[in-house]
Amino acid sequence: QQSLGSTALKQYARQVPGIDATTFDACLDSGTFTTEVQRDFADGLAAGVAGTPTLFFNGQKVAGVLSVDGFEQILQLFLQQ
Repeated sequence: QQSLGSTALKQYARQVPGIDATTFDACLDSGTFTTEVQRDFADGLAAGVAGTPTLFFNGQKVAGVLSVDGFEQILQLFLQQ
């Protein structure tokens, strides 16, 4: 996460199967979503997000990678409430 500049993001995007690199580049270069991304980042910091993945279930934070089984267990706990 040290390399999040425009050039690095474009390189990362090209690793996504099926991406339209031209459309991605144009969108990134336009800055159309800069304010929205900055707002989301600030919201994450305010909610205590220190890294990814971080999920919230009914307002409870779960940080870190979850297995499919772990994810299903958490969902079942909340469905039982």
